[in-house]
Amino acid sequence: NTYKSTMSSTSMEEDISTSQDLLIQASATGTTSANHVTTDLDSARLLGETSPCSATVAELSNQISDDNLNEYEYGKKDTNRKLGYLMIAVVVIIWVAASFVVQYVEGKHIGAFSLTFICTTLFIVYLPIAFACDKYKERYSDASNDVEIDLGDIKAIQFSSYKTARTAFVLLPLWFGANFFYNMSLCRTSVGASTILSGTSASFTLLLGGFLKLENVTNSKILGVVVCLIGTILIALDAEGNEKDEEMPGNEGSTACTETNSMGGDFYALLSAFFYALYTLWIKYEFPDGDESVRMELVFGYLGLFSLVILGPIFALLLLTRGESLASMTASVLSWIILNGMLNNVLSDYLWGRAVLLTSPTITTVGLSLTMPSSVALDFFINGVRISLLDFFGGLMIIAGFLFVTVSQ
Repeated sequence: NTYKSTMSSTSMEEDISTSQDLLIQASATGTTSANHVTTDLDSARLLGETSPCSATVAELSNQISDDNLNEYEYGKKDTNRKLGYLMIAVVVIIWVAASFVVQYVEGKHIGAFSLTFICTTLFIVYLPIAFACDKYKERYSDASNDVEIDLGDIKAIQFSSYKTARTAFVLLPLWFGANFFYNMSLCRTSVGASTILSGTSASFTLLLGGFLKLENVTNSKILGVVVCLIGTILIALDAEGNEKDEEMPGNEGSTACTETNSMGGDFYALLSAFFYALYTLWIKYEFPDGDESVRMELVFGYLGLFSLVILGPIFALLLLTRGESLASMTASVLSWIILNGMLNNVLSDYLWGRAVLLTSPTITTVGLSLTMPSSVALDFFINGVRISLLDFFGGLMIIAGFLFVTVSQ
């Protein structure tokens, strides 16, 4: 009996030691490969089930498995956030570069509806690109097991396509409204006032996001939004002071821009900010699981298709009744509008939509305010425009506001 007891104790100690070695190996491997973690942990659990101390081994195994999973998920979220910040930076660069194109088009008396309709409809280019990519993947996919998986996921794919199209259908009035009302505000009020009021979109996004439980409202986020808004006001006031003595361009081709109405222009700018906040939050609401749950190119592709089908007849009716005029739209002007639409809408809005899912609606709207100090810096280096104190401190406040919001995230 003593001999048996000694041998049993020795065997138990060997089992525990072997199990612990496997668990340590699984933990170390988990930092490099999720598949290795699964294999090693399964081995450890299997050994544990046959060991006299199976409960202890299983408990240690589950703890290490949970730790590795949490570490993997945290690393993935951190990578997604950094990718979202990179996309925001690219969008800021595109918007600043496209401002030179917009400056050229603004003086050509193109109606707000015409400009918004053309730029929105250009999103349709994403549909053939997305379908071509699907055909390419289907043609070169590897053999039988892939085919079985695809057939098994047909219903999920159909539901995903339906949800994507439905989301785009709801987004159309929100996106079109945000851009149309902003263009209308430029016709009726100063650029500075329009910029200030449109900058309130971050405030709308934070307030509505907190109310709808889509944003975690913290003191840092509130402080960041307020600081960013003050910086926007400082830069816009300086720009308005520089343009005070200049005549505000009208729009002879559109009845909406035949006269100056500052109060009406301010109202349109506020409407634009409100629609922009709704548009941002709706994307987050429809796809709460983040960037992996949706193909943004399909969302914007359907958005362009619905714009052509639904708004196309309205555009034609406005042309027939002379509510809109294309008399001043030469081939050169149309080319610049298309170039602006491809850069400033098709590409930048795709990146912006993904950034919303990778970060948060508030971070995205505050981050795009960085276009203002970026434009000031570009004017200084390229055109030699003097940077005033208002521009300098306003730019610093916008950057500080963005940092406050990102740190809270």
